[in-house]
Amino acid sequence: MQSRILLLPVFALAFAGCNSPQESTTTVTEVPQSPETTVTTTTTTTTMENAVAARPSEATGAFVRGVHVVPGAGPIELREESNSLVKGATFGNASPFVEVALKENKGTKLRISAFGEGNTKVAGPMPVMVSGGEDLSVVVNGVPGNVVLMPFKHKNHGSAAGKAKIAFLHAAKGLPPVSITVDGKSFRKSVGYGIATDYETIAPGRHTMKVDYTESLAPVVASTPILPPDVTPAPPVVVKPRQHVALTQEMDLVAGQVYSITVFYDAERIPKLTLLEDKFVPTLKNAPKEPAP
Repeated sequence: MQSRILLLPVFALAFAGCNSPQESTTTVTEVPQSPETTVTTTTTTTTMENAVAARPSEATGAFVRGVHVVPGAGPIELREESNSLVKGATFGNASPFVEVALKENKGTKLRISAFGEGNTKVAGPMPVMVSGGEDLSVVVNGVPGNVVLMPFKHKNHGSAAGKAKIAFLHAAKGLPPVSITVDGKSFRKSVGYGIATDYETIAPGRHTMKVDYTESLAPVVASTPILPPDVTPAPPVVVKPRQHVALTQEMDLVAGQVYSITVFYDAERIPKLTLLEDKFVPTLKNAPKEPAP
């Protein structure tokens, strides 16, 4: 099952959390096929340190964080009305979760905006309903001058004893729908932009997520051989090349933890993946807990 995320277009960006830098490696291999098709395989591995502290047991509000995926943009701040939630969120990173007090535990509408350099409002307000015990990632997405806010609610129903959980978010506008496998087995198919999958339970340890898509390139005219003067040349052939892209993410998953992987564009507009640690919802009283060692 998949969830479509509300996208809210906003204003110009003057806008890079609190996580360690990412490390990426990219390998590109072109394999000639027929004259109509070129297959390109791109493998990208991204690692992000994103430790998430456990939610205090006495917490009654919702928890919100920012995820900054606007290439070329500086640090951002997220505010709920006039209250600052996140400061200094950097491109390609997620801020820590912060608690937001709610007027109504069963449902309160938040109005979240993003601000950049010089206290310039660059996005929002984005209205979103949250309840006590919910975790929300506000994904600041798009490009400078055309920014959107994407609310990603982490409905993972708590941690699972002895297991990890993983979900996927498509946050790369313009990227075709993707198909996802984990360790060679199908995870989801045709996940489009603005879609977040449900969380799936998975055994802890090392896993590989592969994200595949195919996109069309600009048409080109195929070269023709030189013919004798008395031979009428055939009409030019227009070739419609395509490229197949495969992104991979190595994942070291820990039992009792909850994760998500997001695809977004880097500063060179190359799609890449990042692994984030999400928090489970501790207000679910029956959520199983990882046994003490």
